[in-house]
Amino acid sequence: MCAAMTAEILAKTFGGRRAGIPRSSRRNSSDSANIKPSMLSVYDGRECCGFVLARGKLGYEAFDPNDKSIGIFETQRRAANALLIKEGGP
Repeated sequence: MCAAMTAEILAKTFGGRRAGIPRSSRRNSSDSANIKPSMLSVYDGRECCGFVLARGKLGYEAFDPNDKSIGIFETQRRAANALLIKEGGP
C-alpha cells in the first residue's frame, strides 16, 4: 500500500482529526502556560530537599523528604526557600 493511500484511509477513518481526539479536548500552547502545578519538587543539585503542595486559598504547604510538614506559606517561592534553608541548617 502506498503512503498516499494510507493517508487517505486515515483521513477518512478519523474524519481528518488527529488520532480521533475531539477538537474541543485539544489544548493550545497558551493553555498550558496558564496551568500551575499542584505539586512541586525542590532539589539542591541532585539532592531532593522536599516538595511543595498547592493548598488552594490556604497557600502552599512545604514538606521535607520524609513527608513531614514544614508549614504553610503564601507563595510557592517562600515554601521552596523554607525547604532550602532547612536543608542548610543544623
